[in-house]
Amino acid sequence: MQFLVEPLPIAFKNLIYISFFTVIILVNLLFLFSFRIKKNIKNRFLSFLCCDFPTEKVIPLLFFSTLSFIFFGLGSFFVGFAFFYLNLTKIFVLCGFFTFSLLVGYLSFITPMGLGIREAVITSGLSNLVASSIAGLIAIFTRIFLIFTEIIFFLLTLIFYRLKSTKVQKIYDLANKFKFEILLGLFIIGYNAYFIIASILRYENYFAGRFDLGNMDQAVWNTLHGRFFQLTDPNGVDIVSRLAFHADYILVLLAPLYRIWSDPRLLLIVQTVVLSIGAVFVYLIAKNILKNKAFSLIFAGSFLINPALNYTNLYDFHPVTLGTTFLLAVFYFLYKKTYFWFVFFLILAGITKEQVWLIIALFGIYLFIINFRKNQSLFLKSFAILIFLTGICIFYYLIWWAIPGARGGNHFALAYYSEFGDSPSGIIKNVIFSPIKTVFRIFQPDQALYILQLFLPLGFLSLFAPLFLIFAMPDLGINLLSSNAQLHQIYYQYSATITLFIFISGVFGLNFLL
Repeated sequence: MQFLVEPLPIAFKNLIYISFFTVIILVNLLFLFSFRIKKNIKNRFLSFLCCDFPTEKVIPLLFFSTLSFIFFGLGSFFVGFAFFYLNLTKIFVLCGFFTFSLLVGYLSFITPMGLGIREAVITSGLSNLVASSIAGLIAIFTRIFLIFTEIIFFLLTLIFYRLKSTKVQKIYDLANKFKFEILLGLFIIGYNAYFIIASILRYENYFAGRFDLGNMDQAVWNTLHGRFFQLTDPNGVDIVSRLAFHADYILVLLAPLYRIWSDPRLLLIVQTVVLSIGAVFVYLIAKNILKNKAFSLIFAGSFLINPALNYTNLYDFHPVTLGTTFLLAVFYFLYKKTYFWFVFFLILAGITKEQVWLIIALFGIYLFIINFRKNQSLFLKSFAILIFLTGICIFYYLIWWAIPGARGGNHFALAYYSEFGDSPSGIIKNVIFSPIKTVFRIFQPDQALYILQLFLPLGFLSLFAPLFLIFAMPDLGINLLSSNAQLHQIYYQYSATITLFIFISGVFGLNFLL
């Protein structure tokens, strides 16, 4: 519509826009409440226009009808884009325009199904962007593809209903019974298809770098060939232990995969697949808490399209990114009291990065509290204390001894907190005992934007169950207090162990509201 009214003066444009949207809103309201209108108002013309369905049945009809128009717009855009150049920055405008052309065609009384009318609208509108001949061809191609897809749909529907076999009926019943799980599977397949291709194309077009895909690849390759956890010093040419930078020993477990395909792209594929499996655990957690599969699917789908998660996936390969799924599994198996798998994924999460052991220590505290409140056995309380002490001790050993010993000095990231001190102990002490400085650092504009970017995609649902955000505090605190701007941006891997707890809190937050 924007293209059609472009030549008109601004006053006429605004009038047309207002009139159009007013008509659309009135028609939708009439459709929604037509049953009540027909029942209460005795008018032949209104009775003719109104349907006999109550509002609760009209809402899903209106929803799916609107959805079909949206998909038609998207489909038409991609058909045109497949043959001719269309500006991707105008995708939403063009999709809306194609949808508008379909609406005009359907409302036309001149020809059946708007044949010719829709094409004329598309040609007229697109001629403001491309040559008239190309606009006309796009209009014809979209009509051909529309007819083609309708024929396919008709044939598939006919075949399905003509087949009287019990096997087909069983498959249909099974699909209907597990429709949410099937949709989740399709979401995961779609996610993998897109992000594997996008990650590999990014690598093949030289957007990946030595930091950090090159370092990871070398460490994995060297481990496979007998040089355990070693790589070239990024600051020189010496061979050093990867431990001089991070304690991400999960790279060692990935080394055997290089027997299959010794290529950095394998790491990108593994990262995407493991990250997508996190949606399964989000779905399972939500299903157990909310007892509603539809809401659970929405949370799982939202997880897969979460901006922080997507940026993390695309930015090279980082072992801590795998920790997103592992920690989701930890929480799920803890909730289900399946302690073997709880410990298994706890260990996997711990070896993705050194500070994850702090989160593991928090799981120990959480396990102790819930068992203390429920008067559980001494064994479970002791088990919880053991997890807490293990997490704290390993974190202390890695930060105070192992990493400094491997690099011959303090952890390189301590430089990001130099205003608080130059040692782990000094930094922690000043963060705690200099609260004004700490608060001032946390509430800088960049940090505030970072918090907004993390919590906004779930509509701040997490704030209604803040207890579970405690698990995100170690990494969130590390990121907010850092002087390195990358740490408080969602475009890197630093949000990997935060995003998942925002979703877990979001599930509990919705449960609280319901």
